Amino acid sequence: MTNEGGGMNRDLVILLSLTLLFNVVGCEGKKTKVDKVVLRYVSFEVMPSQVATHRAIVDKFNESQKDIFVKLEIAHRGTEEILTQIAGGNAPDVFLWSVEYVYSLVKRGALLELTPFLKSSDININDYFTELFDLVTLHLDERLYAFPMGWGVEALAYNKDLFDKAGIAYPDENWTWNDFVNAAQKLTVRENGRVVQYGTIMPSDHVVLLSFGAKRFNDNLTRCTLDSQEAKDAFQFLVDLSDKYKVIPNLSSMSWREQYRTAIDMFMNKRVAMYMAASFQFEALSKLTNIRWDIAPIPRFDGRKRRSAPGLNTLVIYSKTKYPEQAWKFIKFACGKEGLQLLGKNTIPAHKGVAYENFCTPPPEHIRVIIDQYEESSPHPEGYTDWGREFLENVYFTELEKMLLGLQSVDETVKNMVKEGEKFLRPQ
Repeated sequence: MTNEGGGMNRDLVILLSLTLLFNVVGCEGKKTKVDKVVLRYVSFEVMPSQVATHRAIVDKFNESQKDIFVKLEIAHRGTEEILTQIAGGNAPDVFLWSVEYVYSLVKRGALLELTPFLKSSDININDYFTELFDLVTLHLDERLYAFPMGWGVEALAYNKDLFDKAGIAYPDENWTWNDFVNAAQKLTVRENGRVVQYGTIMPSDHVVLLSFGAKRFNDNLTRCTLDSQEAKDAFQFLVDLSDKYKVIPNLSSMSWREQYRTAIDMFMNKRVAMYMAASFQFEALSKLTNIRWDIAPIPRFDGRKRRSAPGLNTLVIYSKTKYPEQAWKFIKFACGKEGLQLLGKNTIPAHKGVAYENFCTPPPEHIRVIIDQYEESSPHPEGYTDWGREFLENVYFTELEKMLLGLQSVDETVKNMVKEGEKFLRPQ
């Protein structure tokens, strides 16, 4: 009995010990989970494919981490939602941000400088499209506050079937804007006096300006240059597309801004034969099964060098984050090779190797064109300043719309733009 009792006591002690051990392990497990650093990551991109991309990046990162957990949130009201959170002191630790607005947030003290992190890391910026770093340090004395993630420019998307039907050769690198207009006229189809197929839609004004050799302001932002002959030629070209050539929807029934918004839908529905497509639209276009399509470079004007304006999304860290090291670790992953491989065709990866290997996979057949145009892109520098964007919204676009609606001439338009533009100039 004594031995049995002793055995029972020993068994009981072992059982209690194991129970205690499991409880400790369980508590430690919960503690580890609770003690994980949770980072809020907010993206303003709302297209389903874009949301899926950011989700994939976050999930892949979280799988590799023991001490960090990133929570993805989508700002359905766009950048304004993020700005509201910053103003309310509830900003995310890391967020997606368009390069044009980096300067503004730096001035407000809302962004953490990334230069020290970059210098102490093993990142080689020569593995990236290095000019992208020039964009994010513009007006910032070469200091880095935003890390390039994905970029894009426009290219000429065209419907091969409609070109074949009209007997027109496909556009190529030799195309001029005159070739563009001639093709658009032949591709505009009318039935019973009604247009059932447009040759094109209104191209981006900034692309046309650059193509014609014009800029809104000079490079050092001391003078508004919209009264140049190049700018006047560019604006007259835009007016003529509607008034003279009649190859785009009437601007009184469909504004130029609405044409930008509906361009991809009109192209998919075969209501327009070609248009200036943004590279982020290739993910959706690649899923088309009822259209044979491809892309070509932006047309040239009068022998000038082809030009386009790049767009760039970056990742930034909120200046008041409690976890700067962990936030940088996420950015380093998301903007590194492993993270950027998950972008698909929603945007062109900032890393050159990933861009050429992943993004350049057809369709379309000549998708490489979009990256080749990278070396021919240049920004409108005023768009990276607060006053520059104020000028665009309050003066430039207002005057542009009046001109396109026929309410004032090109000469009157540029006169007004320059007069008001000079008032917006600010010392940098």
